[in-house]
Amino acid sequence: MMHVLLGPGSRLAVRLTLSAIVSLVIAISPSYGQPATPTAGAAPAAAAPAAKPEYEALPYDVGQRKNQVKAMDVIRGGKFDPAGEKIFNDYFKLYALGRWTQPENLHQLAALRKETRNQLFMAKGGVSHSRLTKLLLDECSRIAVGNYHPVVRANAMLMIGDLNFEEPSKPTDDPIPLPAALPVMVAQLNAPEQIDAVRVAALVGLSRHARLGIRDAETARDVAQAALKVLTTKSVPGRSGAGNGWMRAQAAEVLGGVGGSGDLKAVAEALGQLAGDTGAPITARRAAAQAMGRLDYKSATALNREALANSLGRLAVSAYQTAKNDAQPDAAVRRMKSVLYACSQGIAGVAKGVDPAQQAFVAQVQEKVTAMMAVFDERDIRSDEVLRRMDSLAEELENGLKKAA
Repeated sequence: MMHVLLGPGSRLAVRLTLSAIVSLVIAISPSYGQPATPTAGAAPAAAAPAAKPEYEALPYDVGQRKNQVKAMDVIRGGKFDPAGEKIFNDYFKLYALGRWTQPENLHQLAALRKETRNQLFMAKGGVSHSRLTKLLLDECSRIAVGNYHPVVRANAMLMIGDLNFEEPSKPTDDPIPLPAALPVMVAQLNAPEQIDAVRVAALVGLSRHARLGIRDAETARDVAQAALKVLTTKSVPGRSGAGNGWMRAQAAEVLGGVGGSGDLKAVAEALGQLAGDTGAPITARRAAAQAMGRLDYKSATALNREALANSLGRLAVSAYQTAKNDAQPDAAVRRMKSVLYACSQGIAGVAKGVDPAQQAFVAQVQEKVTAMMAVFDERDIRSDEVLRRMDSLAEELENGLKKAA
């Protein structure tokens, strides 16, 4: 099984997912697509049986490239008569998707996927769009679980996450993501035998759907349940700590969008535990804090908001302590600011509608976090001055947390 090591930073990681997977796979299997080097003195190649390829490939007819214009004419005109049907299927199945599985195209998969997205946009608003969307969903679903190169499988899952039911009419509009893609992504995220490359790609797609809105309540609950399982998985044998931290951060982002659709109490508590976990990567803790600010706590009963506030306070203190001990203070202070901002988002959400019995402590934590963020209000303040002013504020917050405990 292949496991993925990805760098920190959720939104950046979303953009770099495929290239990171490509780099890792090539590092693991550098000989993919290369002819084997014969050993000196070995018998002639003809005397040995042909080696079976490690990965399968889709049928690929490079001659179909010349039919691209005809295929685009079919899409633009929606002419799916027998002749148009054949042009459409042959071009996309034998060429457009077939080339994804060719070893020499491994480094071009992101560009090829972008080309397909552009073709979908060209087909928007008609039968052509629904036909091409269905073809891509069906074919990419098969690729994602087949014996294809891990990067090809991840690319297929990223394509599934990119599919739209309705394309935006202008660049400033949001698309409507394809609801039929959600069960596919949830199933592969939940599948224990699935490789991490595909599960990471599924998380990217689910995050996109959560951000743009999932309209079906039952499906949203399924998404929340799958994301919650990832969020609460602290380690997986064979998976790097950084990779698992990235996946937990992405799961937090998903839950921030759909957490209210599932067991809100369980979601809020799990996010709070991650935010306050000093042993977890700071990026995952930051994502959990941001997600806590997006939850609607009205439906949560018997929720210990003081515990949630305590977790966010611990994260704020950790952010300062990490920055203080960093050898590169300018970059460290910028990272600290982003974490403190996430804490301020989280505590603002927790404070909404808090019951009187818990209000005092939650307000206290919110006041201290707000004071820490206010240090950045001064323009052009030096990093060393930020850290100097933060010192007493972080100490006050830490002491308040200890006293409450």
